[in-house]
Amino acid sequence: MRELRTVPPPGCSLSEAELVEQRGRATRLASTVLEVARTEDALVVTFSNDVDRNVLGELVATERSCCTFLSIDYDERARRLSILASEAQGREVVARLDEFLRVEAGR
Repeated sequence: MRELRTVPPPGCSLSEAELVEQRGRATRLASTVLEVARTEDALVVTFSNDVDRNVLGELVATERSCCTFLSIDYDERARRLSILASEAQGREVVARLDEFLRVEAGR
C-alpha cells in the first residue's frame, strides 16, 4: 500500500493533525465511492446511496474552511462532490484529495 503524505499542501490552513483527521474522513467514505474523475483543475466524486452524509458534510466543511481558494459543491440528489481549483495551490489540494480517495478506495 502506498503511504499518503500528511504534510498540508501549500495554501492549506490545516495542521498536520487536522490533515490526518481529514484523511480519516476520506477513509471512512472510500467504501461508498462509485466513481472518481479528475482533470488537472477538478475532482468529481460520485458516492453510493449509503454514503455517510455526516462524514461527507464534515469533509466538505473542512475543505471549505481550510482551502478557501477552492470551489466546492455537493449535489445531494446526484451524490456528487465537485472540487474546482483555479490556481496552482488549489491543484495541489485537488491532487491530494484524489490521492486520498483513490488509495483508500483501493483504486
